[in-house]
Amino acid sequence: MLDTLARTLLAFSNGSVVIPLIILGFIWLDRNVFYHAACLVLLGIVVNVALKVTFQIPLPPALGKDWFAFPSGHMQLSTVLYVWLAYNVAKPLFRLAVVALLVGIGASLIHFDYHNLFDVLAGSFFALLLIVAYYLPSKKWPQKMPLIVVLIGSLLVFYINWRYTRIPVHAWMAYYALSGFVISDKLCGRNTALLLSHKLLATFLCVLALVTIHLVFHHMLPNNPPAHIYQLEWLVIGLTVPTMVYMARCIEKQWSSRFKIAT
Repeated sequence: MLDTLARTLLAFSNGSVVIPLIILGFIWLDRNVFYHAACLVLLGIVVNVALKVTFQIPLPPALGKDWFAFPSGHMQLSTVLYVWLAYNVAKPLFRLAVVALLVGIGASLIHFDYHNLFDVLAGSFFALLLIVAYYLPSKKWPQKMPLIVVLIGSLLVFYINWRYTRIPVHAWMAYYALSGFVISDKLCGRNTALLLSHKLLATFLCVLALVTIHLVFHHMLPNNPPAHIYQLEWLVIGLTVPTMVYMARCIEKQWSSRFKIAT
């Protein structure tokens, strides 16, 4: 029973929940809030890897993984995402639910012996530090912030390679997705309000594009390419989401124009 509850809570720190949440939130809820949520989560993953290769405190031997524990990546990612959402959703009940969820995620990581208390607390600490470090310049230099984010991500990737001599797969994934998402959003913009028809079409186009990207990268590339090659899939995914939203608006506009001409 306790294991099932812990696994359910940990699902909220995994990509299977986080990625659809950010994409659907970007399309359906608030593009500004979820754009920054995506940037924080993806940059946060790269920051977490940089911190781990700096401290180099190994995971428990029982896990059988050659990687580092401090600070907890799952806790850092969860804190960054859900605290950012709680900050932007001024509803006490939602904020209380976020606190309960984060406590549950931290307790679940300790329950399964994935991390100890210090790893979990450090993950939350660095997450809160990242939110503040991101929020302040984003308010002062909103136009320059996309360049700043990609530049910091690039410098961290170079640092990880220098410090650890190799870049983990999930660091490539986050860096590529961050770069693609920021570039595409800068080109496409997100200031235009979306109608329900735009959102439905954008969702359909995103699903279609993501399935196509997955098939191309997982069935057409040679076997066992280097991580920095096959993780380019995430650069394309990052480019795709804002582009599909933009395309949905353009297609809807063309359909509306043709309908008016026809009538």
